[in-house]
Amino acid sequence: MEHNLLRKPRRRSHRKAALPAERLLVAPQMSEIFDADGVSFPKGVRHDYWSSSQRLIDTSHVTIQPKLDLLPVFVRAGSIIPQQQVVQSTAEFPIGLLQLRVYSGPNCQGSVYLDDGPTFKFRRGAYLRENFSCQASDSGIRIRIAPREGRFQPWWKQVQIQIAGVSQSPRQWKLNGTAGDNAATEVKSGSFFVTVPDPREGSEIKIQCWPEAEKRNESTSFLEVEHCGQEHNTCCNSPDARGARSA
Repeated sequence: MEHNLLRKPRRRSHRKAALPAERLLVAPQMSEIFDADGVSFPKGVRHDYWSSSQRLIDTSHVTIQPKLDLLPVFVRAGSIIPQQQVVQSTAEFPIGLLQLRVYSGPNCQGSVYLDDGPTFKFRRGAYLRENFSCQASDSGIRIRIAPREGRFQPWWKQVQIQIAGVSQSPRQWKLNGTAGDNAATEVKSGSFFVTVPDPREGSEIKIQCWPEAEKRNESTSFLEVEHCGQEHNTCCNSPDARGARSA
């Protein structure tokens, strides 16, 4: 895997920031001295991976206080990051849910690939590829899980979707046009969680901020980085958000 090293010129105290992928930026500690240090970013909105409620808006440089037990990781807005439980080898499959971390933003997408690991059966179609996308609008956010590619059967049957930067529950949510059960949702640690089945033919999850009747005179977007609060992504059409704008 090719790594790009970014460093701001003329400031020898700035640490290097490695980019292992388009959507993730890792800023490792480059010396044995654990003093506050600077890290440079490509232009754009970033989320702190470890704190979903913290966003960096068009920041090219930040100061980080290193910690022994924490590797600084930042996620580009517009990313969908699949996650699984830890396994010890490619011959072992995890149990439980497939987790999707959704960071709303431009060109929001992600994907996951899977095969049996040790053999070449993937050349004959024994593989799985699943693509994900999200789109924010005036009424909420729509997350699409595309139909699977390939014949390989995944180890998961459900997907837990985590939408970063949400501090309250939405008005309602729908799975393939049918109202969802709020018992399958949760808001914690600055994120909204919803668990849904993952059928082979794909699905669409629509999370609505507030009823359309309450939004007719509103022009802001739910989870749209450019329009939401400057500190956190919130449900912008909530009474608290409306009051803040009119104050």
